[in-house]
Amino acid sequence: MKMFNAKLMDYLRDVEKFNNRNPTGVAIAAMVTKLNVANIPNPEPQWKVLAPFNFRTLFNIIGYTSVDKLMDYQHLPHIIHDVRAGDREAIKLWVTALASFGMIKGDERDMVITTLDKTVPDPSWKEKVSIAEINFGRMITDRDICECCRFDREDEK
Repeated sequence: MKMFNAKLMDYLRDVEKFNNRNPTGVAIAAMVTKLNVANIPNPEPQWKVLAPFNFRTLFNIIGYTSVDKLMDYQHLPHIIHDVRAGDREAIKLWVTALASFGMIKGDERDMVITTLDKTVPDPSWKEKVSIAEINFGRMITDRDICECCRFDREDEK
């Protein structure tokens, strides 16, 4: 925390020209707002993440005749559990086994595996980020500013 406070104080001094030892609530709120406004292009590239899936996604791939065969399969509760848990590797093993048993077609297995491996751009990636996110890895709060001011006064003792 001490390193975080020192870095924040250096930033406030250099960029914000912050020299007030006892800032008011309004000044703190203004600093927090300025540090947290997302107005800088994100320097990080947008990563790919695995595409979401659910029962509907998988059952749209598997034909009705295969689904009928699965309804009586003794291990169907385990498959349902793995789909709900999002366990992609277990589902791949299940569809491979089901294809080898003749319960689903080989092309259905391949399409399920392809669907489970499909990636999409990370939906949590932001096009614009704030100064705080770039420099501190998170949004700054008024408490951070207050702690930083307390830390700075303690260093001078």
